[in-house]
Amino acid sequence: MHYRFGAYSFDPARYDLRHAGDPVTLRPQACELLAYLLWHRDRVVPKEELLGQVWPGQYVGDGVLHACILAVRTALYQLGVVYAHAGPPNAAQAEAHYQQALSLAEALGMRPLQAHCHHGLGMLYAATSQREQASAALSAAIALYRAMEMTFWLPQAKTALAQVGRL
Repeated sequence: MHYRFGAYSFDPARYDLRHAGDPVTLRPQACELLAYLLWHRDRVVPKEELLGQVWPGQYVGDGVLHACILAVRTALYQLGVVYAHAGPPNAAQAEAHYQQALSLAEALGMRPLQAHCHHGLGMLYAATSQREQASAALSAAIALYRAMEMTFWLPQAKTALAQVGRL
């Protein structure tokens, strides 16, 4: 079975994640994790279930699970960051990548990635003088960061939102 989401495609049988036809590198365990989350995208998958299904019969600490989740999140989110910070920035492509990563994050219940995508979109909109969109995206990021008690990112998003108010 192949999965398609935005410009991404994923073939779990071959561990093949692609963006616009180009391969995106992920370690095998991160591919297993992505596959399991896609298979069960209609519900929140408990950590214990992930550990039992992706690493059956093995003791795996939280660090390994978090590293795999981070690898998946990074692979999906980074393309937006790359286009947003290219010189000159390609706002349309950056927005498309952030939106695609956001759609997948929402489908998989990956709230930290949702927050980071909203934050990235807010910064992109601010850089392109789209105040209303920047304010909405940054406010969404702040709400998610606050709900998840992500205290490192919360003040950064608040500062960005305050700067948007001064544009």
